[in-house]
Amino acid sequence: MNIKYLYMFLIIIISCNEIDNVNTSEPEYVKFNFNLENEAKNLSQNLDLSYFNDITVGVKELRDDFISLITASGTQTIEITGSSIENLTDSKVVLSPPNSGNLPYANYIGVGQLIKTNGKFYGLYHGEFHNGTIIEYNGIKGFYASVGLVSSNDGINFTPSQIPVIPNYLDQDYLTGFSDSGYGEPSMLFSKDSSEVFAYYVDHNRDRDHQGVNICMGKFNVNNKEPQFDKFYFLNDQKQFTSDIISAKEIIKGPNDLSHALFPHVTYNKTLDVYIMVLSLNVFSNGNCNLNNSGIYITYSKDGINWIDPFDININSYIGTPKKLISKCSIPFSQNSSFAWHPSLIYTNEEQTEGYLLYSYGESLSYPGHQLYGNKFVIEIEQ
Repeated sequence: MNIKYLYMFLIIIISCNEIDNVNTSEPEYVKFNFNLENEAKNLSQNLDLSYFNDITVGVKELRDDFISLITASGTQTIEITGSSIENLTDSKVVLSPPNSGNLPYANYIGVGQLIKTNGKFYGLYHGEFHNGTIIEYNGIKGFYASVGLVSSNDGINFTPSQIPVIPNYLDQDYLTGFSDSGYGEPSMLFSKDSSEVFAYYVDHNRDRDHQGVNICMGKFNVNNKEPQFDKFYFLNDQKQFTSDIISAKEIIKGPNDLSHALFPHVTYNKTLDVYIMVLSLNVFSNGNCNLNNSGIYITYSKDGINWIDPFDININSYIGTPKKLISKCSIPFSQNSSFAWHPSLIYTNEEQTEGYLLYSYGESLSYPGHQLYGNKFVIEIEQ
């Protein structure tokens, strides 16, 4: 046989063998169960605070004998400290709104989740400009929300940006016909490989083909471990990132037009190799809260972009089963109604298999209002 043709024949055989050896099976993932302790604990008993947590809860420092948390109380950002999550004893104000003018945080500034890099702390604030409207069913002041940046070189003095870092194509003068508008309730974290910073937020613009309030996302690039907060990239409907100022894709939305998916808190779990989101679902029924569906949920994602629908009871997921964790109304439907909102996951061990689900629970809006509660959780790995 001509040596040229023999060589080609051997290449074909080798190539076919390589194709035959390609692994086409489903990739293996860690199988696990996320379990809560039965009883929630009031973590506010040693603190003279009211109306908190009013945003996500961020960990500034965690040691065996000390913890420092950042969150919001009333209209201010606060730091809470103690010897442990179950023994929080001290608090101080970190940031306050000016209560005048038209800054993005003119009437409210709340910071929760933090990231740290190159010795600096960064967080996204939920800012409010109160536009004179009133939420009719509970009497709370209406707002135009914005997501801005806070930064600190020492973890003590935080400086807020004067303009939003997630730009909105609708300004403060835009009224939705409801009492909320803008972008708010952010959650921020580094991506798995720290090459990007993912940001999740709630779209209150209510200018889509439905009037729900749902969760969107985007990202900031990272250069030399430093997030580039001067440009935000929105996730569009084709699941591509763009710097165009658009109405971003809703990555998680309520199951119908009379529901809202809101208050996201996202973490990356290194043991499970998945992103975990806890969030609230608010479902209306006959002008009131539908307790069959409303509550705090948990769901999962492999890439932080594509999320399992937490409200689909028939979902078949191989990276974790979404479920409802707390069955409570997710917003106060009146001055006297109970509610649980603003969930966060805090890990307390290196493996990230133990920790607390933190959230705010209130019997009513009467003073002292909602208070910080926590449920211990354990992630059980299936062998």
